[in-house]
Amino acid sequence: MTKTLELPDDLADKVKDIPDLDERIVRFIKAEAVLHAQRQKRFSPETLELVRKAREAAEKMKADGFDRARVAEEIGEFIATLKA
Repeated sequence: MTKTLELPDDLADKVKDIPDLDERIVRFIKAEAVLHAQRQKRFSPETLELVRKAREAAEKMKADGFDRARVAEEIGEFIATLKA
């Protein structure tokens, strides 16, 4: 399989002189494949589907401008009112 990877210019400049970059990338992908296989065995299909849906929802919220830091701040403020 051949896969073309688009790198941002700043990252391409940083890695252009790494002589064994292709081999490192292949080792990384092999390790990810092993981890993926372990996750597939460890968790039920239902759990994996819930995680997939949660990730999709999180990405949509992020794309829609959800501000996690602001929500955390609001929760902190709410908790402070409970302690008062």
